[in-house]
Order: sequence, then C-alpha cells, then structure tokens
Amino acid sequence: YNGANVILPLSKGLTQALRDLSRHESVTLFMTLLAAFQVLLFRYSGQEDIVIGGVTDMRRRPELENVVGYFLNSMALRTRPCATLPFLDYLHDVQSTVIEALDASNIPFDRVVRDIAPKRDGGRHPLFQVLFSIQPPMPKFPEGWALTQMDVTLGSAKFDLYLELDQEPDCIIGRFLYATDLFDAPTIRKMIGHWKMLLGGITRNPN
Repeated sequence: YNGANVILPLSKGLTQALRDLSRHESVTLFMTLLAAFQVLLFRYSGQEDIVIGGVTDMRRRPELENVVGYFLNSMALRTRPCATLPFLDYLHDVQSTVIEALDASNIPFDRVVRDIAPKRDGGRHPLFQVLFSIQPPMPKFPEGWALTQMDVTLGSAKFDLYLELDQEPDCIIGRFLYATDLFDAPTIRKMIGHWKMLLGGITRNPN
C-alpha cells in the first residue's frame, strides 16, 4: 500500500476544448476524460478488455437527500478499445457503458462481487486496480467565506493507479495517485505527458 502522487494540471485552453468536444457529442466531460484515460491504458498495455473503477453518489434518491452519511457506491466500467476504432465511436461506447453502470448503481457493490465470484486476493480490489473520478465544480460560498484546497501526500495508495480530477471554473486540476511498488515518479510524469498529448490530439481530430 505504499503510494505517492503527482499533480496534473490541464490548461485553460485544453479544458475548454474538451468541454466543447463533450458538448458537441452530447456526452459529459467525465465520459470524454474517462475514454481518453482508457485509450492511454490500452496504448500502454495492449489489452483490449479494460475495467476501470468509478464512483457514483447514491444521494440522487429523494429519500436520501437530507440524510447525513457516506453514500458513494463503486462501479466497474468495462470497455473494449480497439486500435482501428475512431475515437468518437469509442467515446459513444464509453457513454453507453457509463449510462448502463449508473442505471445499475443502486445494486450494492458487495453483491456484484458476490455474484461474479472472482478469484480473491486480500491485497487487491476484486474487480479493478485502476480508479478514475472527476469532482464537479464547487458551489459559490457565501460572502466572506473561501475554500483553499491543499494536496497532502499520505504515502499510501489503495489502487495501482488513481486518476482524480477537480473541475475549476476555467481549468482542470488533478493528481495521479500510484503504488510506488509498481511505478516511480518519472514514469507517472511521462504518463501524464502522454495523456495530455492524447487529449490535445483528440480535441484537434476526434476521429
């Protein structure tokens, strides 16, 4: 469980281009960034069956809106990238996968694991080793109040890789959290560079 993190900023121009692409294709920014991240993992691994973990807020149900507590549920997002598939086609495959996962998100994750019955390893997540999340923009605070976010290195990692992104008003700031027994900081920085290059290419030529 030894881990570290590397900060990942996306420029204002790239963030706006990604938002424009998402709007044009009638998908969410989450779907576009997830698809690009899965393409990156496909390019690195050559695997054509990729499962990435995501989280969803169960508080969407009206009876839970005013209840205090932790209401996040894990989702396993499984897609099959292909080298000959245009990115836009793959993006809409990812869109379908995310929608189907959200439709089934009221099923407790432990029940999914029990029904699938994978071969268990006490040191690893039962369904995925890579997690992806994007936080929505923070609401405006009342006058006189402000929020300052601080990145704290905890020295641990629950997953092999975790790409966590925060939406700011004009840009995206995130971090790669990684298991240091598997990756080192130069490798992660190179991966970030490749992902940014991929995002730029997608916005210029989404096909």
